[in-house]
Amino acid sequence: EYEVLYKPDDSNAALAEQSMRVLLIGTRKQLNNNLVERFRDNGSEPFLLETKTVSLLRQVGLGETDPTTMIVQIGASAMTIAVVHRGELSFVLSYPEAGDFMTKALVTCFSLSEENAESYKSTYGLLPDQADGKIFNALKPVAEMLVGNIRNAASFYASKTNNQARIEQVIL
Repeated sequence: EYEVLYKPDDSNAALAEQSMRVLLIGTRKQLNNNLVERFRDNGSEPFLLETKTVSLLRQVGLGETDPTTMIVQIGASAMTIAVVHRGELSFVLSYPEAGDFMTKALVTCFSLSEENAESYKSTYGLLPDQADGKIFNALKPVAEMLVGNIRNAASFYASKTNNQARIEQVIL
């Protein structure tokens, strides 16, 4: 699917030099077909399918006057970083490392089951004063990797925009 975000006015010479901006989203066709089939099997006709990132951006509702914002979504199997500038999605990057890496770190460090590791992760998280700091210390390398990826994405975005669109806020 695609959506034209901005099309310069050809009649205005100053605007005609600007580039058209198009939002292009691709998904695996089989995934879409499976989702539509599930809805239909339950007696529903889907009206719209959208990616998690687009859905999240719609829910956050950033507009043209809002500051340039980085939205970081850390899920179980992926971390998605999206930047919205002047109300438009201008950059998306997805990393396969995310919450599962934290769970695996706890499984490895403490020989826990995945279920117990999830529970520890939820209960103690990255709080250094909990559980004698053991959970924090096990999760810290993974958290640092995720933060490094976020910083790299911010640097890449800055270079892509020639440092003209500075990220002013981050939503986790």
